[in-house]
Amino acid sequence: MMNADPRSLLSAIIALFLMASVVWWVIALGLRESFRASRCIATANVLLGLGLALHPSLGLLPWLKLPLGDMLAVAAFGLVRLALPLMADRRAPVARTWVIVVLVALGSAATSDDDHLLLYKLILYGGVALLSIIGGLDAYRLLRARQLRPPPAALLTMPMFLLALLLLARPVEALLLPRNTVDLNVDNAFNLGWLW
Repeated sequence: MMNADPRSLLSAIIALFLMASVVWWVIALGLRESFRASRCIATANVLLGLGLALHPSLGLLPWLKLPLGDMLAVAAFGLVRLALPLMADRRAPVARTWVIVVLVALGSAATSDDDHLLLYKLILYGGVALLSIIGGLDAYRLLRARQLRPPPAALLTMPMFLLALLLLARPVEALLLPRNTVDLNVDNAFNLGWLW
């Protein structure tokens, strides 16, 4: 399972995000199914792919000092959070979501140097985990409103909460093993397991 390097895993993840985006664009434009929500998820997948591709540890844009990849990833999670109410034809909480996105993006940008690694990971991964939890709660409420019983509704929304736990593992790892995994391109057991 761990016979891959971080760069290969990141490349595979980027390809998956881009393929998922194409599928969601087909759903949005071709099938016209939940158009606004599908468009949000399609765009989120593109932003996640770009965010990983532009991550400073990969060195594609070494002159770029701004953590653009992280900002794109935070925006992507904001779009996923907005998509869930849109699927139910409800008004999406755009202002509140973008306040979280902007605060997380600015906070992570301000702490992205090597001296503030724990704080950086706490802000970035904690912020996107929060958006994932809020999205999971929205999805659960949506399924319950459509008369789905609690156990199946919890099972269907569990991936959002598991994703939040996975995201929170990075700041916890930084707290327990400082400087073990400084970025996504580190070849160690934790990072490879996390990327898998």
